[in-house]
Amino acid sequence: MVDRADVGAIGEDIAAGYLKASGYEIIARNIHFGHLEIDIIARKAGCLVFVEVKTRTSKFFGTAVEAITREKVKRLLRCAKIYMMKDWRKEPPMEYRIDVIAIDIETQKGRMVLRHLTGVV
Repeated sequence: MVDRADVGAIGEDIAAGYLKASGYEIIARNIHFGHLEIDIIARKAGCLVFVEVKTRTSKFFGTAVEAITREKVKRLLRCAKIYMMKDWRKEPPMEYRIDVIAIDIETQKGRMVLRHLTGVV
């Protein structure tokens, strides 16, 4: 049995690979500011993209997309603003957006469904 942390790590690896294959540059992963976290920070075409990854192996509690709550999106936005205020890159401000990558892994059927929702904020 795979535990929840392992499922999350697997999902983040899948999402990072998908983003790279889609032309994104991965800047950072698992950035924390206190209790706030950003799973993946990427860049593409001059846009800074903050990505939340949700992975589900069962629909018992709903799909991965259904796991993204309004409160979670608010926390992501707060975390993104903190990251940009830190000005770690010492670059001019960039356009930014919040994306969600939702991954539903159906182990019994041997398939995976990945949904990339862009600009959820």
